[in-house]
This record gives sequence, structure tokens and C-alpha cells, in this order.
Amino acid sequence: MRHAERLSMNVTLTEIILLCGFALIQLSLKLFAKFPLKKEYIMSFAAGVGVSYVVVHLLPALGNGQAVINASFGWNEGILHRFGIYLIVWVGFVLSYVSHRVDDISARKMKMTRQGKEMLYYYSDIGFFSLYNLISGYLLIDRDFTSLRASIIYFSAIGLHFLMIAWGLQHHHGSIFERSGKWILSACLLAGGVLGIFVQFHLSVVYVAEALLTGAMVLNSIRFELPIDHQASLGSFLFGTVLATVLFILL
Repeated sequence: MRHAERLSMNVTLTEIILLCGFALIQLSLKLFAKFPLKKEYIMSFAAGVGVSYVVVHLLPALGNGQAVINASFGWNEGILHRFGIYLIVWVGFVLSYVSHRVDDISARKMKMTRQGKEMLYYYSDIGFFSLYNLISGYLLIDRDFTSLRASIIYFSAIGLHFLMIAWGLQHHHGSIFERSGKWILSACLLAGGVLGIFVQFHLSVVYVAEALLTGAMVLNSIRFELPIDHQASLGSFLFGTVLATVLFILL
């Protein structure tokens, strides 16, 4: 939880280790792929983790941001005073949906080949998750870890989330993500951490960015992460969502 109006620059060795650990997780997909698991099991497990991450971790965390943006923007009463942060989440959801629709329309109008469409969607996904990783790295530097137990729980929960994001992108985009995408995401995560060390944004700016990304993550979870019926494993989904929910609650 953040207690100051500006982010702290007190960086600990724990935060640096966790940041590097998350970056390595996104580069470790080849090791993960060695486990003999069916794709539908992993997809359903990843969907469960993604849904829990949004509902149990991201949305409740934004509740703290309402008071901050109220003070920053002068929202002393009315709808924005009570629901402003969630309206920003809504804006993020709508913008993300519009972005995906624009990609679809552009691909049709330009009469792209299948390979061209796949590259368009790849760059769109990498652009979004690069920004997401940048902000995630920035926020990690601000966290206070009071014990080894708290550090292990945080690494387990968020590391699982990052692993499932990387697996999902590799599943959708194949070898091009293996060649370049995972390196871009890891670099953006580290860059966010470096930015957090040397640059201090006002906390309201950070909460607004978090809210916009949360809206986009909600759309991602609903539209892209939940597998369709013939590719779904109910048991894997339930295991993923229960495991992730427990970890996020422990945070």
C-alpha cells in the first residue's frame, strides 16, 4: 500500500531481485514447455489466473486510488468523487476494444494476407504488454516488503501472472514471440524498474495509468484469455483461479 503522495525512491535489494526474477520468468518459456501438458489445460489454467488477477488483485487495489485522485483533481462530491477511478477503468476497456476493432478494420481494408494480419495483431499485443510491463516494473520499485514470507508470496503470485501472459502470447504468436517478443517484454519490465528509481511521478498519475491498464486487462481476460468450449478444461480453470485467488488474497 502506498502511504505518501509521491512514490518513494528507497530501493531495496529485494525489489531488485524480484524485478530481475520476473524478467527471467518471461524468458523461461522453453523450460516451461518441456512439461508434458496439453494446451487446453494450460490455456484454462492461464485464464483462471488472469481472471483472478483482475478481479481479486487489480480492481480492489484501485479503491485506494479514489481518494488520491479526488484530492488531485478536486473531485469533492458527485459521481466522480465516488466512482471516478472506475470510470477511468471503463475508458481503458473501451479504448482497448476500439483499438482491437481498428486493427480488424484496417486489416480488412488493406486486404492483408494472413501473415500480415498476424503481424498487425502481434505488434498490437506487444505494444500493450510492453506498456503494461513498464508500469509494472515502475510500481514494483515502490513496494515495501516487510518479510521474506511477503516477498515469496508476491513473487509466486505475480510471477505466475507474468508466466501466463508470456505463455499466452507465445501460444497466439508462435516463434516471432520467442525470437523478439519475450526480450521486449523483459526489457520493458527492467526499464520500468530503472524509471522508478530515478523518476518520481505524482501518485495520481500512476493510479490513472493503472486504472486505464486495468480496463484493458479486463477486456483481455474476457475476450482472449477465456478459452472456448472445445478448448476448455473446467478443472484446470478452477485450479488456476483458486490458486491465484489464494495467493492474491495473501498479498
